[in-house]
Amino acid sequence: MKLPSILFCANSFVLVLFALSDVSCDQNNTSEYEKFAAARLRLYAERDELNISVTVMTTETSRSLAASNVHHNRHGNKPWMSVASVDGLRNDEVAMFVTSTAFKEGYFLRARIISASRTWMKTFANVFVIIEDTFLARYSMRHCAISDFIHYTSFDCPNEPTFILSRNCTNEYYGANGPCCKVDDGINYLVNDRPRLFERIKFIVHSDDDEYWRADQTLKWLAAVDNSGINHFPIIANGDPYTARPLNPGLWGWDNCKEIKTGGWYQPLMLNHAALEKMKIAVHDYGIKGSCHGFDITHDVGVGPFAWQLGLNHIFIPGIQGGFSGVKAFKPVRLAVHYLKPFDDEDYCNEEKRWPASHRYNQTIVLGCGSVERRGPFHNTTKHATHADNYDMFEYFRDHGENVVIGKEGENHWVRVRVTLSNSPETLQTDPATGLTTVVSAQHKLQVKQLLSSPTFSKDDPLQATLENPSKISPEEAQAAGELFNGDKVYNILIPDLVHLHGYDATEHAKRHKDSKHFQAFTASDCSPPGKRQN
Repeated sequence: MKLPSILFCANSFVLVLFALSDVSCDQNNTSEYEKFAAARLRLYAERDELNISVTVMTTETSRSLAASNVHHNRHGNKPWMSVASVDGLRNDEVAMFVTSTAFKEGYFLRARIISASRTWMKTFANVFVIIEDTFLARYSMRHCAISDFIHYTSFDCPNEPTFILSRNCTNEYYGANGPCCKVDDGINYLVNDRPRLFERIKFIVHSDDDEYWRADQTLKWLAAVDNSGINHFPIIANGDPYTARPLNPGLWGWDNCKEIKTGGWYQPLMLNHAALEKMKIAVHDYGIKGSCHGFDITHDVGVGPFAWQLGLNHIFIPGIQGGFSGVKAFKPVRLAVHYLKPFDDEDYCNEEKRWPASHRYNQTIVLGCGSVERRGPFHNTTKHATHADNYDMFEYFRDHGENVVIGKEGENHWVRVRVTLSNSPETLQTDPATGLTTVVSAQHKLQVKQLLSSPTFSKDDPLQATLENPSKISPEEAQAAGELFNGDKVYNILIPDLVHLHGYDATEHAKRHKDSKHFQAFTASDCSPPGKRQN
């Protein structure tokens, strides 16, 4: 086997691997390396331009779509094209981010990412996996296109996700330096280093590597959010149904800090484009890592105070199943399944396992021996009572999956609210039986101008302000609104229950840092009184 030549640049943070390389590391002249990096960035830009030009997703256009971030771009038949769009939301307007680690000699990549690549990841157009930068990972991805950025290197791999290898984050499974740091890097990669891609992304979904996602149901829910009229507000979502309302005062594991209002555990989470816009400086400055470090927590809790500090709005992800044990615990009405328990390293290809020759494909998957098209020969079906992995989930939902209820009043946190709208009256219609207003056709979308009611509207749970007026309205003002509010007609519509994560602007920390050009994370010492770690 011919090994790739290895280029070490003493004055660079990057170890670059080339299959065939004539690039030299002249200490006085790194122009060749710079030219290489610039060429990769130009290629990304050209591919992104091609993606922007595609507005109608058809079989023919999909075959000519040369987008580096689409992980099946080398095949005419792209599995994600089977769910090209749902209710007006295109698959390529959503980006899936997964945080993992090469810890334990790549066990988590083999046990979780390989099976995910062969199953649910194939059904999404944009999939990114963030891990720490290691020699083993770089060597395993030598067949991928490389692009270097300040904090990480991306590997655009055919038939696989795009891998983002972080130079600043560690392999720790818990805490600020590991997963919290990687969430920052993943979002920063999209919003600051891939601007053309970011222009067309309406939502990102982030999860750990033990999550299974159903593409049709995920897109169905996101399309409903997009069409509900609130998607221009900065939104974060999680699947924690117990803390959506009222907002949790304080933070898990800490006494005091009651000024912090969050929506529970943000793993998994969704962020819309407006929220991502607000994060550009914060994630560049490793704000999530700072929040995690300031409270000695990991990303599932640490994203909460970070979102509160940015003044985001919380909604609920429906249909998340977590903490299951085996296939018997599966339920057909689910959007995603959290906390999968994979079998014992079944995708690990080594001499001891003696993969049959008929199954030993060319390497087209990171750290694995098989193909993305089917599971390996060692899939254990005898442990279904206690274990289940991505293969089992894929087959279960293929055969038994049902639709999650979305957009129905009173179910999965969808509520009737009174609003004013920015829409022209001729684009609206009101059902006389229900009193609910919708748009007359799919060519139009509702756009809420001002919320005037919510399930728990009070001084302690204020409504999101209008975009034009940053000041909050009082409950009395909202309740006094009849058929008109500030000259605008009042309508009844259905939306996901929207909860404003409020209160940061009134803190001393906000006043001290209001003119700062960098993000300063709110920490336990900034609480009033200071936070005290629970025993």
